Amino acid sequence: MIASRIQKQIVNLGIRDKRLAAKAEARLIRFGRRATSQLIKACDDSNPHVRLRTAWALAIIGDPKSFETVVRLCNDPDDEVAYDTRIALGLSGDSRALDVLLGLLGEKAEERDSAPMGIQRMNLPLSKLQEFLASAKPEVRSAGLYLLLSNSEPGAIDHAKKLLEDVNPSVSAQAADVVACLENP
Repeated sequence: MIASRIQKQIVNLGIRDKRLAAKAEARLIRFGRRATSQLIKACDDSNPHVRLRTAWALAIIGDPKSFETVVRLCNDPDDEVAYDTRIALGLSGDSRALDVLLGLLGEKAEERDSAPMGIQRMNLPLSKLQEFLASAKPEVRSAGLYLLLSNSEPGAIDHAKKLLEDVNPSVSAQAADVVACLENP
């Protein structure tokens, strides 16, 4: 009985009416882990809208059994699915998500470059962002600067200022932008 109700909502994920599709997604999230196995199967649906909404539902439900499936959708052939899944992954509550998202930093295709937004959803403390800012990899330092913009802890601006003279011109330019934003909120 419950399986048929879940399946009905999965079918509704792919309908054209975005409002109804969003309602179906919310209902699936309310089913919680009872919907996990059917949602995992739906990740192979040919309709990218079904895959996208399924990725969000699985990430929010946060069942560890679905983690690898959500990670796979981070590299979906459809750019919109890949982009949104990277953001959703940050909401999963799974400690493995950070390493996956860090591995996706610096995506060359702009339409897929959403890993920093996924990391932002993790609400990392300033101490963790300091590790990013000290990284040898410019794309990680850049992500750290991006994340400082949403960090309200005292001292965030001081950490951005340290990168004003970064060896990578792109990082130092971004640091200047972040300092300006933090000085004039």
